[in-house]
Amino acid sequence: MFFFHPIIAQDIATKRIFEQDQFFQMILLNHPVIQQANLLNVEADAYLRKARGGFDPKLSGALDQKSFDGKEYFTVGEMGFKIPTWYGLEVKGGFNWSDGVFLNPENKLPSAGQAQVGISMNLLQGMFIDKRRAVLQQARIMQNQNEAERLAIANEMLLKANEVYWDWVFAQQVVAIYEEALRLAEVRFKGVVISVEEGYYSAVDTLESGIQVQTRQAELQEAQMVFQNTQLELSNFLWTEDGIPLELGPSLRAPRIEELETNELSEVYLSELNTLIRNEHPALQAYRYQLDGLEVEQRLKREMLKPRLELSYNFLGNGFDFNNYQNDEDSNLRNLLLQNYKWGLKFSFPIFLRKERGDLEITSLKIQKTDFKRRQKQLELTNKLNTYFNFSNNLSNQIGLYEKMVQDYRSLLRAENDRFQLGSSSLFLINSREQKLIQAQRKLASLQTKYQKNIIAIQGVAGLLAN
Repeated sequence: MFFFHPIIAQDIATKRIFEQDQFFQMILLNHPVIQQANLLNVEADAYLRKARGGFDPKLSGALDQKSFDGKEYFTVGEMGFKIPTWYGLEVKGGFNWSDGVFLNPENKLPSAGQAQVGISMNLLQGMFIDKRRAVLQQARIMQNQNEAERLAIANEMLLKANEVYWDWVFAQQVVAIYEEALRLAEVRFKGVVISVEEGYYSAVDTLESGIQVQTRQAELQEAQMVFQNTQLELSNFLWTEDGIPLELGPSLRAPRIEELETNELSEVYLSELNTLIRNEHPALQAYRYQLDGLEVEQRLKREMLKPRLELSYNFLGNGFDFNNYQNDEDSNLRNLLLQNYKWGLKFSFPIFLRKERGDLEITSLKIQKTDFKRRQKQLELTNKLNTYFNFSNNLSNQIGLYEKMVQDYRSLLRAENDRFQLGSSSLFLINSREQKLIQAQRKLASLQTKYQKNIIAIQGVAGLLAN
């Protein structure tokens, strides 16, 4: 069950105007979609921690013992550690011990046991990059990619909220227009009634004036219904930090459209935004980081085309003493390097490389598809920006025309009212003039809200809303 509360927080209720910046800030702080997008950074940190775990030192141990018929056949034990390094070199050490009547000669060790310290490394495949290093590189890239995706999601959310916010502003402006029209119609009706009683007009003028009041009342009720619906749509974006939906309180109102600036945009501004799209738009940045991750994967797949050759070398000691075989220091060193050691090579190579070549081709195709998506997205954003830019400048010009038109219609209505007072006009003409004025006012309000909506949409297309 959802509980809806009006916005009465101190930082909002004390303000009479619900500004768009305040609206956006509430969305970025509390909206569930934004909260979900914020988890992308947490997810990236978890993947990075997991990838770093591939370089964690490891301890190991094992014990194998057999006893039968009162005899200890054998006891073989080992413990050790491995330390992976970034360059594919693995440092390892350990201690082995063995004992028993029927001990396998291969497991025979000095009575004090035997310590060993050595290294292992890949000489061909895995020398420059391996899965462990690739995963860590991709996890680091993922942090940047997820942050870009988070910004892109927030940017898209604010673009949707922008549409609803300015629809709400326009709906409230229409209510104000019809409230004023109803007030004037009521004043006119009262004046006509008085004039009819004094014998200046006929009773039919009272009927026509009353019908006009009823018409304005119906128009106002419809405008109020539309406003209430847009207010509910706006409330869909408002949540508390505890995840409780909010609805707008009656004390809040939209800004007055006529108080907002409507300036024509310059070509320099358009050029700057196009540069921002190419270089910094979060959606395009996400594609670039995705390509970086795929390039790391491609390097790893290329590495898999090489033969696998692993070298291991271990120094062996008598117990933990690596120098007690001879008293002569030169003999000690010679024994350590040339006699007291264990080394090995492992080689493998798939003859046809079908799996490896297939993996590499699949990764190359992923890169191509991702790059096509990036270029298509960049083209769409650039064209959309140019469309919004042209639309904004056209709206700016139209707003100037309709501002003059509203002034002229108001002057005509005023003149018609003066003529009516002198008996040279009729209520039909006054109503006709007033209806033209209302239509012009609605059109002007529509153009002004479209302009403001379009200006924010331009910033959204440039990827600047969530920054």
